[in-house]
Amino acid sequence: AALRGIAGFRGVIVPVFDLCVLMGHKAAEEPRWLVRTPSLALAFDCLDGHLRAPKDEIVAQAAGAPVDRHVKAFLSSQGHVRPIVHIGTLLETIRSRTALPEVI
Repeated sequence: AALRGIAGFRGVIVPVFDLCVLMGHKAAEEPRWLVRTPSLALAFDCLDGHLRAPKDEIVAQAAGAPVDRHVKAFLSSQGHVRPIVHIGTLLETIRSRTALPEVI
């Protein structure tokens, strides 16, 4: 259910997965955004923005905190706290649900 299709980036074809579904939420109706890793792309419908932040603004998740397993840290910047999605656990989720090779 998370696989949305394929996309080509500069001659490289990669599978596109719905980020919402991978994180256990309802599928995005019409995702507007794609983020590409070397071996796949993640589709999502909302982007608040992007920024470059120093390491001291990244705060580890407190032990025992009830947060999504794909969130292991938070960014505390400009008066806002935002979750940081851990790509490694997303890849584990994809591998566990599909027959995709280990290279992804």
